[in-house]
Amino acid sequence: LPTSSIAFKPYCFSIVELRLFIYLFIYLFICLFIIYGFYFEVYQCQMTVTYSSSCSNSTLSTFARLLLLWRGSVYKIIYKDLLIFLLLHYTLNLVYRHALDTSQQRTFYQVSQLFAAGKEYIPITFVLSFFVNQIASRWWTNFLNISWPDRIASIIGCYIRGNDERARLIRRTLVRYINLSALFVLRDISTAVKKRFPTMNHLVSSGFITETELKMHELAVETHSSVYLFWLPLQWAVNLVDKARIEGRIESMVNYKNMIREITRIRGTIGMMSALDWVPVPLVYTQVVTIAVYSFFLICLLSRQFDLNSDETLEASYFPFFTLLEFTFYVGLLKVAEVLINPFGEDDDDFEVNYIIDRNIHISYLIVDDLYDHLPPIKEDMHWKKDGIKTPDTKSKLNPKRPPFKPSVAGLEIPLHLQSVVESNVEVRGATDRRKLSMADLVTQVMNMRAIRQNSVQHNSRILLPTTKE
Repeated sequence: LPTSSIAFKPYCFSIVELRLFIYLFIYLFICLFIIYGFYFEVYQCQMTVTYSSSCSNSTLSTFARLLLLWRGSVYKIIYKDLLIFLLLHYTLNLVYRHALDTSQQRTFYQVSQLFAAGKEYIPITFVLSFFVNQIASRWWTNFLNISWPDRIASIIGCYIRGNDERARLIRRTLVRYINLSALFVLRDISTAVKKRFPTMNHLVSSGFITETELKMHELAVETHSSVYLFWLPLQWAVNLVDKARIEGRIESMVNYKNMIREITRIRGTIGMMSALDWVPVPLVYTQVVTIAVYSFFLICLLSRQFDLNSDETLEASYFPFFTLLEFTFYVGLLKVAEVLINPFGEDDDDFEVNYIIDRNIHISYLIVDDLYDHLPPIKEDMHWKKDGIKTPDTKSKLNPKRPPFKPSVAGLEIPLHLQSVVESNVEVRGATDRRKLSMADLVTQVMNMRAIRQNSVQHNSRILLPTTKE
C-alpha cells in the first residue's frame, strides 16, 4: 500500500484560544454554581442546620460529606460576593490586556506592586479572629437565655394541687403568662416572630392573651410609656401565685417561695435576651472589621493580577486560585459573624424561635393540665428479687470497643521494696509559718529532710511520721 507523503501535524492551541477556553470554563462553572445555589435557596429554606448525625463517627469521608452540603454552608453565604470579586478581577484583567498600550501596562504593573506592598499593613487576621470570637460568645449566650418553661410548669403542677376547674384554671393561666412574657420579647427582637404576630390582636386570636388582659396591658403601656413592660405578665403570674396561696392551694411557704424564685429566674433570662438586643457589639468595631476585610480584597484586585515574585514579563495570571482561597477564608469568617450577630433572624443557622414558641406552650399545657395527675399502675419490674442485673445487647453492641470503666490508677501495683514503712521526725516549715518561703529556704528544707531521713534509718531514730520510701 502506498504511504502518504503528508506528515501528521498535531493542532496547537494559540495563547488567545487557550485564554478564551479558560474564560469559558470559568463562566460555565459560575453559571452552574448560581443555578445550584438558587435551587437550594428556594427549595430548602429551613433554619438551624443540624449535621451531628453525619459526623457521629470519625471516618475518612465524614467531613468530606459535610463539604457537599449547601444550606448553611460557606458557599451559600459568600457566592454573591465571590462572583462580584471575580467579575471585577477579570474586568481589570481584560482592560490590562486589550485596552492599554505598553507604557500604560507598565504603569498598571507599578501600581500593582504598590498595592501589593500596602496590603501587608492591614492586620486582617487578628482583627477578624477576635471579632468572630466575641460574636460567637454572644450567640451562645443568647441561646442559653431562651426561656424554657418545662421546669416551672413541673413545679406548678406539683405545688398547686386539685382536680377542680379552679385549680386547673390557675395552673393553665400561670404557664400562659410565663409564655406570654417570653413572646413579648421575642416579638420585639425577632423578625420571624414579628412577621408571624405583626399586631397584638394576633396574640389574642392565637390564645396567648385575652381581650381583657390586652386592654390592661395597653393601659399600662400608655401610662408608663418610658418603661419596657415585657415583665407585666410575670407580675400577673406572681400575683396569681399569691392568690392561690391565700386560697390554700399551696401547702407550705417553702413551695410558695420556690415558685416565686423560679418565676423571677425566668424573668432574668427573658430580661437578658432583651438586654443583649439593646446593647449589641459596638458599631465602630463592626465597621472597622468590615472595612478591613473589604479593603483588603479591593487592594487584591490590583495586587494579585501578577506574580510579583517572577521576572517582569507583565504576564497576568488566568485564574487567581490562592486569592480565592483567601477570599473564602476571610470573607467566610466575616459572613459567619454577620449570621451570628443576630441569631433571631431568618438565616439558615438562626434559632427556630417560632418552633420554640409552639413547643413551649404545648409542653406547658401538657404538664399542668393534660398529663396532670396521670400515673401508670405501679408494678414490679422484670428485675424484681434478682441479685444481678444484666441488660440484653443487640448485635450492633456486641464486642464493645471500650472495656468497662475502671479508675486510671486502680491497676497500678507498687513494688514490694517500696512498700516498707519508714519514719521521720521532720517538721515541714511553712505549715504554720504564714510568711512566704524563698527558693533558698525550700532547697534547704529538702536537703535537711533527706539528711534526717538517712540518719533515722541508720540509727533507728524516734518515729513521728510514717511514710513509704517514695
